[in-house]
Amino acid sequence: MAERSDPKWLEDRLVEELGIVVRVRNIRRDEGDEERLIVCDLEFPAHTEATHARGRIRNTAVVFMSPAIKVPLFTAGPETTLVMRVTKRFFGELGDIDFDDSPEFSQQYHLFGWSEESVRALFTRPVRDRLAESPGWTIRGKGNLLVLYRWNKTVPDEELPQFLREALRVLEPLKESAAALAERPDIVVEPTPNELARAADSIGGIAGTMLLGQLRRLLVPRRELEEYLSAEPPREIPRGVRAQVLGQSAGFYIGGGIALLSGTVFCVVGLLEPGNPPPQVKLLFPIVGAIVALIGLGLIVAGAIYRRRRLRILRNGRLLEGRIEKMERSSIAVNQQPMFYVRIRYEVDGEERTAELRALGPQANSARRLHEEQRPVRLLV
Repeated sequence: MAERSDPKWLEDRLVEELGIVVRVRNIRRDEGDEERLIVCDLEFPAHTEATHARGRIRNTAVVFMSPAIKVPLFTAGPETTLVMRVTKRFFGELGDIDFDDSPEFSQQYHLFGWSEESVRALFTRPVRDRLAESPGWTIRGKGNLLVLYRWNKTVPDEELPQFLREALRVLEPLKESAAALAERPDIVVEPTPNELARAADSIGGIAGTMLLGQLRRLLVPRRELEEYLSAEPPREIPRGVRAQVLGQSAGFYIGGGIALLSGTVFCVVGLLEPGNPPPQVKLLFPIVGAIVALIGLGLIVAGAIYRRRRLRILRNGRLLEGRIEKMERSSIAVNQQPMFYVRIRYEVDGEERTAELRALGPQANSARRLHEEQRPVRLLV
């Protein structure tokens, strides 16, 4: 299998599933077929973990993949120091899922997942007890993928067998719990809008308040969305849809306003400059100011055109079906989440067309599932 010797294949899989920026430096062991156990060295940007250090952090990791398991997106790692906890409480940090009947585990590990119900179902008592006996691990998971490593620890070859034994001991109850979760149709691993709001509320601090406000502004109930799409044009646009689609024009207005104001100040300073400077100097400020102001005005006009076009589509656009033809990871990351280019093919009056968009985070995960399952998508044109 060609992918066994290709770290890029594993890197793409980790990035797509876990939604984090990571590099696979080398694959040191790869065993199994459908149920894969891979030992490799992973490299993270330092600021994706609980540190403010510059540079990159390398860890030796154990990656387990199996179609027989199902896990929600989660992260479990060592609890931080008291000073860091106080600081994060003010600015906000990912909420900690604690278990009253497992105080030792809760003291040693910080556990977070957007779908708290499924995360609690995954972390059964045997899983929590095993982790409490083995502090210091970082574990990430999603779908049929689990990743274990010790923070900032690269294991030399002579210590690898012992490291692997310890990792497998931690992994054993987690695999059993994940397999049991796959047999429970009543547990949905994808977070619902209400779970997203609760998770954002648990973050606390400044960041949590901002995220919760943003979620409440953007979330659209399914019933409200279906009523909007089934309505005859001109449609009444739900507040969440309006915020998601038209909110992107805010960048044009903000950037354009700053440039327009700065350019105007440059012009005024140049015209009112005291003394008798050389003509070249006297003209420099007004010319530069006029150029900057024109750029700002152009951005504002572009934002207005963008907003008007999007409003026309939202109110009067035709609802069509298409399929995701291609999904490709870009070199861009936003808040350490990789951005993906998504190409959708659809048909209008017998003519085939394509549309391209960018997606990251939950949107990218949804697009990937639709692409893999070849399910139709709806779009307004």
